[in-house]
Amino acid sequence: MRVQHAEPFSGIGDRRSKKHGSGMEFADHRPYQFGDDIRHLDSHAYSRLRQHHVKLFSLHQSLEITLLIDTSASMAFGTPEKYRFAASLGAALSYIGLAGGDAVTVGTLAEGRVAWFYRLTGVQRSAELFRWLERKRASGSTDLVGAVRAAAGSLPPSGLVVLMSDWLGGDNDAVVRLLEAAGQEVVGVQVLAPEELEPELLGAGAARLYDAETGEGPLAMSLDRSVFERYRSELGALREDLSRALTRRGGRYFAVRSDQHLSRVLLHDWRAAGFLW
Repeated sequence: MRVQHAEPFSGIGDRRSKKHGSGMEFADHRPYQFGDDIRHLDSHAYSRLRQHHVKLFSLHQSLEITLLIDTSASMAFGTPEKYRFAASLGAALSYIGLAGGDAVTVGTLAEGRVAWFYRLTGVQRSAELFRWLERKRASGSTDLVGAVRAAAGSLPPSGLVVLMSDWLGGDNDAVVRLLEAAGQEVVGVQVLAPEELEPELLGAGAARLYDAETGEGPLAMSLDRSVFERYRSELGALREDLSRALTRRGGRYFAVRSDQHLSRVLLHDWRAAGFLW
């Protein structure tokens, strides 16, 4: 698995700390106090207020990034397969974070468990991570709540978690609450296949449906326009619920499809949204 970028990235998310210091980006003013560096006195503020104020600057700090990728059997569905797209996206985000000076830890989720790759800093060993993700296969049941609960105890404080999944298998609100209780900023990436977004691609007429993870079935039914419309309505409601669960607590929601070009997602969509810079 190789990651190539048409343009350089400098990092993921907003690194500006709530602490203040002598960084390069202006943040605010405050009244001068004895012992302050007089080089930071603002002459313009004095001319307006007739009081001495010093400039405050935001400190940019490295970020602890954790990427969690769903490898349950439902992620094997689609053309292209959802897990393969998620793995490529995870590899790209890892490289961007490492190149920007952040620390990156990657875990895969299935069967209520998490499998970790060791924490990385710097891009020197990123190829090992890419090979690890390439060897993974999507299989087993989801239990996203159980897997995230297992991962939560290993998360660094005040970090950023990017969870990539189809988010179709359980209590998504509980997943978000677990990550937030662990002190994380949460970004949910919902990866869906073209066939899940455009069910007509599966064809119409008599069909037998099986659960991708449990094998339960078959459920005999006739695929027609009314079925497709009802499916779209329920999928839309699920996506709205997921978006609300993430954003009402300050997280972010991104929807991608497995046939998208990574360059479109990274260089255009996520840069325009301010997630990558």
